[in-house]
Amino acid sequence: ETVLATGGAIYGVSDGETLSLSDDTKIGFDDDDGGVAVLTFEDGATVEYTSEDGDLGTIEEFRTGAFGDAPDVRSGINLGDATLKIDLAGLNASNGEALMLMDADEIIGMFDEADISGLGGRNATVTIDYVNDSVSLTLSNGNGNVMFETVGETDDVSAGEQALWDALTAGQGVFDETAPDLPEDEDEYLEAS
Repeated sequence: ETVLATGGAIYGVSDGETLSLSDDTKIGFDDDDGGVAVLTFEDGATVEYTSEDGDLGTIEEFRTGAFGDAPDVRSGINLGDATLKIDLAGLNASNGEALMLMDADEIIGMFDEADISGLGGRNATVTIDYVNDSVSLTLSNGNGNVMFETVGETDDVSAGEQALWDALTAGQGVFDETAPDLPEDEDEYLEAS
């Protein structure tokens, strides 16, 4: 278990730094006072998921036991043009299954690029859902292509979360939600309406 931020705290991953998760690691946010807890990635930062025993970790709110029976925290993640790295070599997942990578009360930003190894004869779709504030990975039959899909707009503020939005943007404005250029063909990008 790793608590990145509690209410009133910001955990930043700077240019050149990597936040690593393996298997079903519990990592994210917890508190008992409803405060704002933020994870931010700078351009040049990396978030890395490694599957060794069949699972991938998730960054989300979770109960540590230090703050009562259930998390009471307002969590936010600013993707900030970070690089997403995923090693699927040890993953046990069916095609079509959505694997949750991040889940928070508010998510903004976009990944600069994705590096997903261990795909074999599968394609990977990374979905950044600004409506439900989550990032997920879905595998399908294919030839190793990686695609991005967005749902909603990066400036969609969830009802009642203006203070969290302000903490995430911190005077930086809204990040460009344009899908990044990956080595594959541009036609492989999906945009949800």
